[in-house]
Amino acid sequence: MSNLGIKEIKIPSNIKLEINNKLLSIKSNFGELNYEINEDFILELTKKNSIKFYPKEKKKIINCNWGNKYNLLKNIINKLYKKK
Repeated sequence: MSNLGIKEIKIPSNIKLEINNKLLSIKSNFGELNYEINEDFILELTKKNSIKFYPKEKKKIINCNWGNKYNLLKNIINKLYKKK
């Protein structure tokens, strides 16, 4: 199981998120990026302005990719927040 994937991803105040089917749109003052959500994972927006990201079922190959997908999403959010 991924130790990274358990953590929630904090969303900065200047970033807006929208989920349409399997596509997550991430918008900020610096631009917009889209992230395609793999069908093996569930993405939830919480009331604390953060994201929970976890697999639908426990399989070894899915758990191996969980930390990687988590970091990709976190890096996209950080890029739009700290863009210079």
